[in-house]
Amino acid sequence: YALFVLRRGSNSTINNLFHLRVQPQPSVLQTPFPFMELTVPYLRNRSFESSLGQLSKIGQSTSYTSYLTNYQSDGLKINGQLTVPTGDVPDGGWPAVVFIHGYIPPTLYKTLVNYSTYVDYLAKNGFVVLKVDLRGHADSQGSASGAYYSGDYVVDALNARAALALADFVNPNKIGLWGHSMAGNVTFRSFVARQDIPALVIWAGAGYSYEDFRSFGLSDNSYRPPEGDTERARKRKELFDKYGE
Repeated sequence: YALFVLRRGSNSTINNLFHLRVQPQPSVLQTPFPFMELTVPYLRNRSFESSLGQLSKIGQSTSYTSYLTNYQSDGLKINGQLTVPTGDVPDGGWPAVVFIHGYIPPTLYKTLVNYSTYVDYLAKNGFVVLKVDLRGHADSQGSASGAYYSGDYVVDALNARAALALADFVNPNKIGLWGHSMAGNVTFRSFVARQDIPALVIWAGAGYSYEDFRSFGLSDNSYRPPEGDTERARKRKELFDKYGE
């Protein structure tokens, strides 16, 4: 496994890199074009607004309490597991992590099974954790659109962050992203799109280029390509027909 941690700071190299090279480019968006929603300028110029739904308690330890909850993303109800540390809320609120899962066949993904030990570790160390069930996984609404030919998962991640920012027990200035495997792509695109995200962890990130995908394919026996009659497959074909492979 490889673990990459990025933090923004006024004097950091990564901060300077982002400010020099990926400033917003609203002019790019003046004339709409097919699949514009995949681009960073589009993500930078749209808003992300959401809030946590009802918290249903599912467990408690000496370190934290765990809940099932949900939030809205593109009009869909996205579910997830939320942990809140035990004790008095510090001034400004608890620091928080939006935990984005990697590729698991959507029909096999389980909210309280996958990544449970990792959520437990972060929760025991004083973080509010929102482990998101990306759209189309478990009981989240919508279809599982994938991370490379759709911006849906980035939208889900940024709406999750917006929902946490409105919680009265969370410090809105200390909400970072944690992404595993497929979500290395999702969290890094989110980090570039929103310059107010203070920290990012990419854990064993699958950050392939599109050229690598075209040349080498995806060597993963767990991967289940979309069936031909799904919206995901239709949109992928439309993208290829428009721009090539």
